[in-house]
Amino acid sequence: MGQPIYPPVKTKSKNAWKVWVALLCIVCLCASVIGGVYLSNSLLQSHSASGDGGEFQFPSTAGGTDGRADVTKLQNSNYETISDIAEDLSLSVVTIITSIESVDMFNMTRSGSALGSGIIIGESGDELYIATNHHVLSDAKSVSVIIGMDDAHAVNAYLKGSDQDTDLAVIYLKKSEIPDEVKEQIKIATLGDSDSLRLGDLSIAIGSPVDKSFGNTVTVGSISGLERTVQFQNDDGTSQSMILLQTDAAINPGNSGGALVNGRGEVVGINNAKLTSTDIEGMGFAIPINTAKPILEQLINEGKIRRPYLGITGVSVEDLQNTSQYNLVYGVYVATVVENGPAAKAGVQANDVIISFNGQPINVFDDLTAAIKELGIGGSAEMEILRGYIEGDAQTVTLQVTIEEKPSSY
Repeated sequence: MGQPIYPPVKTKSKNAWKVWVALLCIVCLCASVIGGVYLSNSLLQSHSASGDGGEFQFPSTAGGTDGRADVTKLQNSNYETISDIAEDLSLSVVTIITSIESVDMFNMTRSGSALGSGIIIGESGDELYIATNHHVLSDAKSVSVIIGMDDAHAVNAYLKGSDQDTDLAVIYLKKSEIPDEVKEQIKIATLGDSDSLRLGDLSIAIGSPVDKSFGNTVTVGSISGLERTVQFQNDDGTSQSMILLQTDAAINPGNSGGALVNGRGEVVGINNAKLTSTDIEGMGFAIPINTAKPILEQLINEGKIRRPYLGITGVSVEDLQNTSQYNLVYGVYVATVVENGPAAKAGVQANDVIISFNGQPINVFDDLTAAIKELGIGGSAEMEILRGYIEGDAQTVTLQVTIEEKPSSY
């Protein structure tokens, strides 16, 4: 099984709903096998502009519907059964195969492959766009796509853009490289309105769990939670929160990047995570499509998401242990400072505690994130840090920092 990109810290909801679990797993690349399969041209052959030089934009959600459907009736739908939805959406959900490399204990490079899912979301010129998760493409050397169950015609794919913070990415196929018999199996998915979902609405998860032979697996459940705030910790030590839909439709490794669909066959979420524990069953999560759409549009049009960047890894003081001996009560503890980043240039050091930024008190990490976002790229501010407390000589130091653009995920 592929390793999760974001080990969990804690999970809670807007309404103070909390779940503490042994493990929260990003359901990403299901299997790594020695000897890669379906190798394509380099994934890094990316382009930042839309295919015909124009601005790509999703059509607005069709009017006259409220997004509601229950588990026994397909409301406001042209479909008569869940089977109708599954049959139609199977033309829009694809299997993504990535080639990866790893170094073993003997320092030898091993080649393998891993699995994910994707959703066909649009086209421009010769390009056919597929949405997936960032973590599906993480460490990929190349990527290919299986449309339907026709694994004899895996099609080369190319990176359009990827964003770790939202766990979203876009790859594209060149229509000129897709065999005619495969083109007949392709349909662009209809995107719905995730803001109109209600608890108990029908949810259908479609993707490729475990192995490519299980492509277009369909599981059925309900929307079991709205606006669930899930906090993850990245590999680099930074933490982030994502507001996700919760579903009890079965989601398994390999489902990442696949579709969460409502009772009218509209994509309302992009599956990306599940809770795993012997005590937990049926708790999967998806990125709401209304959250995803502007990110996907920007990835297609610009190739990246522009964000302000301080250049530290850290954690809220309240989440640290043994802080009482240093009289630390609030602030953000700086674990590491990115070399040549804005914080490093300003003189921030590891073990500093940020207590104020741009005149605003910093109690927890989210306060710092919000202050940086408000300041924006190119903005300058004073920041107050606590230093020397470990040696028993605590002092407040004021530094001047200029925010820069966060480096692209790829």
